[in-house]
Amino acid sequence: MKPSLTPCLLAVALCIAGPLLGCAASESGDRARFASGVPGMTTPVKVVSVRRRGPYLQARLVLGGRDAEGWSLPSEACQAVFVPDAEAAYRDDGPQGQWLRGDFVCQSSGLGPISLLRDRSSRATPRGVPRSQANYRTLYIDDELALLRGVFREAQYVGYTHSIDLVAVVPRGGNCEVPIAAGVASLEYRGKGAHPMSLVGREGLCPVQAFLLPPGRAESGAEGATSAGADETTGETSETDGTKPQGDSGPD
Repeated sequence: MKPSLTPCLLAVALCIAGPLLGCAASESGDRARFASGVPGMTTPVKVVSVRRRGPYLQARLVLGGRDAEGWSLPSEACQAVFVPDAEAAYRDDGPQGQWLRGDFVCQSSGLGPISLLRDRSSRATPRGVPRSQANYRTLYIDDELALLRGVFREAQYVGYTHSIDLVAVVPRGGNCEVPIAAGVASLEYRGKGAHPMSLVGREGLCPVQAFLLPPGRAESGAEGATSAGADETTGETSETDGTKPQGDSGPD
């Protein structure tokens, strides 16, 4: 008796064969492409909006039928890919991947929300709620979010094999104000729920929206570890909202 394909594997197979058969990929097929995590697999992307956040571009997207955020440095290629209302693609290549549009290839700095990465992680769900101390400094802050650069060891659970120098994206307000100001907090990972990764503050949980490669590492796409503060970001002002990054002394 011949083995049967599971629905997920069948969807992936159809997505791969789709271009050869001349048929369009369905939304469920797009999700299967991304969920597979197969290196080199591409997933259609719709760019909704783009904004400059300190040293990065932040693009709001529809990726495989799900709302997502793509992050990159503002290189010429990335600015050509991240154009509002443009059709683009995401190519799998580790936690970051690449953004594609025509002949332009943009090295990704990160992808959110973290639940997207959690849902396709090959790691077994850990028992309990893993937690460790995170030390960080504020790389950039505005009225909506803060970028915190430092050590986030629990990022290993969503594919970051080296987590001693990353940038965490967190929202402003609510439970996040105390952890942002403190520069140190516990970071916990949950295998279920809308917010897998959170900083733990006195007021409650502060959800981490995404992890990004620091600017110097993002340029090369390297995921190898370096010491926090080893490369340095521009001290430029955001072109859209006029807010400035904070000082860049590394964490202790």
